[in-house]
Amino acid sequence: MTVTVILSDDISERLLKYARKSDLPLDAFVEKLLEDALPATPIDEPDLITKNDESSFSDILSQIQAIPPNPNTITPATKTVDELLATIETDPPSDELLTFEEMWPLWQKFEQELKVSDEESILD
Repeated sequence: MTVTVILSDDISERLLKYARKSDLPLDAFVEKLLEDALPATPIDEPDLITKNDESSFSDILSQIQAIPPNPNTITPATKTVDELLATIETDPPSDELLTFEEMWPLWQKFEQELKVSDEESILD
């Protein structure tokens, strides 16, 4: 099957560079990218269902490591480690921490809010 996709010059150049680095023709490289991005599932191909179909820990770890960093989640440091330690030494945190009984209802509320947030993001 032939598919024509119109890409920006930047993406086209990047694809070509990666294809050359991989020693693959451009069409073969793009096909491999799509194959990796859209793996066949049991829904697509019912013959793929096996007992050993679960991903190994190293497979999952590799997938996570391949995810590029999201710049929106990076918070720049406001102090060096030495500055933080000096602050803690001069003004140590209070010994009046929450007890388990005080913390548990707050934790339950937090988990409920997370669950609602997750459900809302799935629906979006």
